[in-house]
Amino acid sequence: MTVSGIVLKATRRIHSAAVRAHCAALRAGVWAANAQAKLASESADIAAVVAENAKTEAVGATVRAALAAKHSLAVHKAAQEEAASIGGSL
Repeated sequence: MTVSGIVLKATRRIHSAAVRAHCAALRAGVWAANAQAKLASESADIAAVVAENAKTEAVGATVRAALAAKHSLAVHKAAQEEAASIGGSL
């Protein structure tokens, strides 16, 4: 085999190895991107659940606040009636 044939064969082997390494790096990059996308999707799902729970809790807090205000008015009215019954006023 001639020197140029040996150089050609070596060059092809080196190039083939470089192409295989490059393809492996691309596959690893795609795998990493898919893993990040999966984590981001799971994080978004968790955030949606937390937001829904916060919304539900806010509605419950609004209802409890309205009931507390209604109770406060009832207590105030009862105190006024009690004060009027003993001859005073509030």
